Amino acid sequence: MTNHLSYSHWLQENISNSTKPVEKKDKTRTKLKIAASSLLNFTPYQELHIHEICKKADVGAGTFYRYFKGKKELTEEILEELIQHFFRLMSAAGKENQKNSMFDLFTQANLSFFRFADANHGLFRCLLHANAEEYQLGNIFENSTSSWAVRVTQAILKNHITATENAKVNSQLNEACTLTIVHCLASMLDDLAARLTFRNDQTLKTLFEENDLNDVKSAKFLAVLWHRIIFGCDPEGHTASEFFKLSNLKTKKL
Repeated sequence: MTNHLSYSHWLQENISNSTKPVEKKDKTRTKLKIAASSLLNFTPYQELHIHEICKKADVGAGTFYRYFKGKKELTEEILEELIQHFFRLMSAAGKENQKNSMFDLFTQANLSFFRFADANHGLFRCLLHANAEEYQLGNIFENSTSSWAVRVTQAILKNHITATENAKVNSQLNEACTLTIVHCLASMLDDLAARLTFRNDQTLKTLFEENDLNDVKSAKFLAVLWHRIIFGCDPEGHTASEFFKLSNLKTKKL
């Protein structure tokens, strides 16, 4: 498995680096997914047209319909694979960092999410809106979020014994409470990533730029918040305020 963050690049490399002969039908199906995912990075789903996908993939419309009933089915398959690709990357990163502190694990998870969302900003936008009426793409986003939240909750509870060695850490965590907290924090992370990528929130971007909050610092800042909310204290050696230039903070009168 490659570590490409970009879904379309990952698909292309899987075909290029395959140790076994790739059948023509599989190549064609992959070409259509690469073409559609590339277009979705710049084109909203509702404005995506099959003839554009076929043109970019260099296949005929008749060929397209031998593989997919329409753009809805194609997009569903892309988003499902996108989520699976993200989980594979997260799982690999988790195995490499099993001995790290919860703060480090939170930081790595946040950083991976930010970079993955940025590398696939169009697909990320499509995924966030997958259940909107105009998309009608089923429950892809809710299902993926729920699955991710369960994985994170299990990791937190698994590592909770070590964390509670610090007397200040909240020792009253249970599965239901932790899972609810993770869902709330995940919603915050989704919104933040969306505002910094496809929504292009200039106010938020300016705030980040003025405080030199790159992706690494942003991931650490959020990791402090995760640690504070879940365990009831800041991680050792870190505070939320350390990432901001408080002397430069400007407020406007209402």
